[in-house]
Amino acid sequence: MERLSFSSAMLNLATVALSAVALIAIWRMVREMDRESGDVAAFGSALIIYGGLGVALKRLITVFTTAPAWLPSNLFGFLVPGFICLAFATWMGQRAMADQPILRPVWLGPIALIGGLQLLQAYLVGLERGPSLLVLQLSLTTLASIAFTGLCMLQALRQRQHSVVWMLGLYWLSIVLLNVAQHASMAVLFVQALNIVSAALFALAANRLSLRTRERLVLRAGVASLP
Repeated sequence: MERLSFSSAMLNLATVALSAVALIAIWRMVREMDRESGDVAAFGSALIIYGGLGVALKRLITVFTTAPAWLPSNLFGFLVPGFICLAFATWMGQRAMADQPILRPVWLGPIALIGGLQLLQAYLVGLERGPSLLVLQLSLTTLASIAFTGLCMLQALRQRQHSVVWMLGLYWLSIVLLNVAQHASMAVLFVQALNIVSAALFALAANRLSLRTRERLVLRAGVASLP
């Protein structure tokens, strides 16, 4: 049982590492689109990576001993604001790349969205027959990540990166299968392996998208500098 728990914890860490690779690639892409939007993307990526790494480390330490209290245990508390920041920053970066007006300062958008959602969340949880906090956080995380992934797919379509679109689509299909596997109480290692597959698809797609976008921006800057 301990060996199974250790394997599961290590697979969790591998998933977080692959996700971090993808998020760093997205941050670099958005930073090249617009510096201020890149700062917001960096903050969102840091929240997601910190939350995922903290939870994964806590599971690993728990296999052997009691985990420190300061390690986070509620991953959704980091995923919700993290994906909101990423989605908004990506949207603003795409608008800047297309020479369209964007909100300044960019931070106002995520702050308003997160603050409004916190108030809505507190109201709904307080209702007598309202949804649980976990259900709300899961729903908000799903919506924010769908918006973020959709923007990435749109960027790939604009750049005719059809392989990236397919990888992002398969990434979301694997997420759906992962949820089905969890609700069906399938083997823990199978669920974790499926989680790694989705994270690997996300990492590969994000890096290809980031590289092509930055190449386009460099080419456009070179053309603009021509006499």
